Amino acid sequence: MAMQSARNANAGNRNNAGNNRVRDAGRSRA
Repeated sequence: MAMQSARNANAGNRNNAGNNRVRDAGRSRA
């Protein structure tokens, strides 16, 4: 159970990092 929660949290952090990178790229291009 604890293992599953940790894996879900890590997946969420990876997704957030990816979204932030895309947003930063768009801002610098504008």
